Amino acid sequence: MGTAEPLSTAAAAARRDTGIQRAGEHADRVSPDWIAEAARFIATYAETHVDFLAEDVVAASAGIIAPPPDGRAWGAALRRAAANGVIEKLGYRPAKTSNLSPKVAWGSRVLDLHAAFGETEWKKLGRQYIRAFRSNVAREAFETNALTIWASTRGCPAPQMFRWWSEALEAEGLHLEHQRGPNCGKWVTKPCCAECAESHA
Repeated sequence: MGTAEPLSTAAAAARRDTGIQRAGEHADRVSPDWIAEAARFIATYAETHVDFLAEDVVAASAGIIAPPPDGRAWGAALRRAAANGVIEKLGYRPAKTSNLSPKVAWGSRVLDLHAAFGETEWKKLGRQYIRAFRSNVAREAFETNALTIWASTRGCPAPQMFRWWSEALEAEGLHLEHQRGPNCGKWVTKPCCAECAESHA
């Protein structure tokens, strides 16, 4: 009796995507336009929530959106909302409904953090995460994306615009160092050059 070949990452991802697609199609057959309706609900939810897991959306939808035959259909709705530009993937967080297994954390792209938290509160919150990041990550310079990913996995509301992090970073005495090539720059404890400052004005 032969030993089964281990499943590759690509094959596992393909099986996941197929399952989500089929679950979404099934939901649409049972309730026409279920995915579109669920995606609209997600868009509305994202107007008042900075970041969330699928389980948060599902819980909030109770009594508003009919439960799909297969819960994986919510994955199709979340992907539709992401394709529509209202949410984006931030990273992964433990989900209570999956015995704390990591699930995709989604962030709103339609919520104004300044309006939700106030400019002063956001800067204060951002500075707290920056200090924690620098004390836990052994690097003198870092890219904004690295900070965002690290912070989002620890419950930080995710800013969707570069300037929001910039304000908090600059308040911590950090500045962007211009770099040629694919990276726009790294945050370091020295003033950035005029060219970089102008490009991010």
